[in-house]
Amino acid sequence: MRDLERTIARGYAIEYRVRTYPVYTTCRGYKGTIHPCWRDRVQRVPRRVNVNMDEVRRRAADLRARIPALSASADRGAGQCRATYAQIAAQEG
Repeated sequence: MRDLERTIARGYAIEYRVRTYPVYTTCRGYKGTIHPCWRDRVQRVPRRVNVNMDEVRRRAADLRARIPALSASADRGAGQCRATYAQIAAQEG
């Protein structure tokens, strides 16, 4: 939901891509010796992505409408979990 709201505020989405590039550095060998070597560095790079703003607004409105039902379902599941684990704790104690 936050991502959709941020996308609406910005007017575009942000997509992250992983960029790997070699770096010349020092490495430690089998017996502790130090020698030069190549290692891969990994970097997450943000990229702007054009999106259909009408579709993003529609998805955000759909999620806002579904939040009460999803919250009720999550609360019921959490209650069942608490009840189950309370019984197990009572058996062990």
